[in-house]
Amino acid sequence: MTLYCLVQMSGNDPIGWSYKSTFGTLGNVNFLSAFMGLVTVTAFAYCLHFLKGNFSKALLLMLLIFIDLVIVASTGSIQGLMIFAAGIVVIVFLWLRSVKYYKVTQPIFAVSTFIVAVPVVLGILSYGPLAPFLFQNSTKLRGDYIHAGWEMTTRFPIFGVGMDSYGDWYRETRGQLSTEAGIDRIANTAHNIFLDISSNGGFPLLAGYLAMLVLATLSAFRVYKSLNGRYDPVFSALLAAWIAYQVQALISINQIGVGVWGWIFTGALIGYRAATAPKVTSANPSVARKNLKGQLLPAGAGLVSIAGASLGFLLAWFPVKADADYISAVRTRSLENIVPATRLFGSTSWHSEMALNQAFQIPAPAQAKEIAIYLVQNYPRSNFGWKAIYFSELSTPEEREVALTKLKQLDPFYPDWR
Repeated sequence: MTLYCLVQMSGNDPIGWSYKSTFGTLGNVNFLSAFMGLVTVTAFAYCLHFLKGNFSKALLLMLLIFIDLVIVASTGSIQGLMIFAAGIVVIVFLWLRSVKYYKVTQPIFAVSTFIVAVPVVLGILSYGPLAPFLFQNSTKLRGDYIHAGWEMTTRFPIFGVGMDSYGDWYRETRGQLSTEAGIDRIANTAHNIFLDISSNGGFPLLAGYLAMLVLATLSAFRVYKSLNGRYDPVFSALLAAWIAYQVQALISINQIGVGVWGWIFTGALIGYRAATAPKVTSANPSVARKNLKGQLLPAGAGLVSIAGASLGFLLAWFPVKADADYISAVRTRSLENIVPATRLFGSTSWHSEMALNQAFQIPAPAQAKEIAIYLVQNYPRSNFGWKAIYFSELSTPEEREVALTKLKQLDPFYPDWR
């Protein structure tokens, strides 16, 4: 990823998707910044380890950290720096446990970190002397998205609004202040992974996710206690990256290129505790064999895995195929090809909304209204579909009245609908 980003920064990316931006393969500068933050954290954990025994490896890791931090700076996103800072604090704290007088140095370091962290956090939130350097306008926008996510969670505490349905409910739950701050601004995520989970699936789903985090926390604490003052680079890298990811999760979305690492680190922490825990051995070989046999996976596990993978591939095939067919249709620039592609099994409201937008651009008012009617019939929470019907010259007064009523419900604070 580092090498590819350097190619992008040099302006020689063979793929034209990164014009004037550096985002690796993650599609967004914030995602790349966060990913590189995780890379630098894990590299630093190993760098401390190699400083004593293998300085050449430590030097290479220092070079990697420096280059990746330059890449993070080039993105203009503070997420990577925030992750790096949080991870370094954890690693240094763990490393201090292995030095002399740790009972004094660790508390001093913890207090000093807290004193430094307070103005930094305030600066990120646009308060204090560091605000001109740390505050970004996106922070304010994220506050609006977080507010809407909490509103969805409290309004539908048991089941949420449905998986990946945040965008369908954002306008209705964003509140008056958020509407006034950006009338036509929309979002499809709370920009907070915890609220993404709770708004999509309610408090029960959030409780399940938090239970896994608690299990990982307990596992990490047990490993920490078992080290007895020894610095373990593997554990330090895992724990620091995991904690840094949780910090980032408070202000970012669950983008798969970054989010997958949060799940991997959670499982790895739990697994590392199991792998490093003292093994209980038996003097009786038959008992040992019996215990070993009980730990093996049953023979049917392989078949279940294959069946599950096959089912997952089959379910994923339909939306992928629908996307591919839609792209092929769009390249023809013909509504006669685009509209049928939006109605394939696996297509979404987004496909129909893009087709509707294409009809406006041609323009083709009759086809636009036909697409809008199909859109609101199949996706009744489509604000764009109802707006198209309301403003269409071909709509009857009765159709406009129905559309206006629905628009007021879907976006109650929009000034034109009051």
